[in-house]
Amino acid sequence: MRHNRVLDLAAKFLKDRGRRRWSRSRRSTSPRDLINITAIRRKDRPTGRSGGGVAVLYRHSLSVERLRVPAPRSALEALWLQVTGQASIIIGAVYRPPSCPAAASLEDLHRQLTAILARGRPIYMLGDTNFVRRSAAQQARRHALPAAAA
Repeated sequence: MRHNRVLDLAAKFLKDRGRRRWSRSRRSTSPRDLINITAIRRKDRPTGRSGGGVAVLYRHSLSVERLRVPAPRSALEALWLQVTGQASIIIGAVYRPPSCPAAASLEDLHRQLTAILARGRPIYMLGDTNFVRRSAAQQARRHALPAAAA
C-alpha cells in the first residue's frame, strides 16, 4: 500500500516529539500544553490511488479504538474512532474527493452513520465532503440559458 507522504512525516514528527516530551522531568500546565498531540491514527487511500487519506491526531493518554464500519467499494474516505476518556465519544474523519459522485457518497455516508449511531455514543464528524450548497439565485444563474446574440 502506498502511504501518503504528509501523514508519514506527521507520524514521524509526533514520534520524535513524544520522545523529547517524555524526557522532561517537570510537567507544565501552560495553554500550549493543552494542545500537545502525541498519537496519530490514519487511513490511507486504497492501493492504486495516490495521495490522500484521512487522519486523527490525539493525546496519547486517551484510549482510542478504531471502529469497523461497512463501506464496500466506497469512494468516501472515512476513519471512525471511539475515544474514551472521562466519557466515550465517536469521532469520524471524512473526506469526499470532488470527482466522486455526490449521490453515491451520500448513500455511503448514510450507511456508515447508521452503523455508528447504533453504538449509542455522541458523534463528532469532521472533514471535507465537497458538497457545495448554492442559493436558489445561484442555481438559477448557473442553469440560465445564455442571452441570444442580437
